[in-house]
Amino acid sequence: MNLADTLANKVYKKIIIYYFSGTGNSRNVAKWISSVSQEYQVECQPVNIAKIDRKAVQGGANIGGITENPQPPRESFRWVSKI
Repeated sequence: MNLADTLANKVYKKIIIYYFSGTGNSRNVAKWISSVSQEYQVECQPVNIAKIDRKAVQGGANIGGITENPQPPRESFRWVSKI
């Protein structure tokens, strides 16, 4: 199932994308997903993990990640391990 089908079928009502971006590529993907989500009236909020307190993370959600590399950055592993 692709992103458009997933959003069209209303599999998710709200999406929060927590991302880390050293080069800007992951940020761009998070913003793209947010843009596509809004076309399908699905609330989406990209959040840069370098700019928030991990204690503010909302519970009760699935966690996914965006990476351009087979080995995600250490910052991402550290952040997820502490939430």
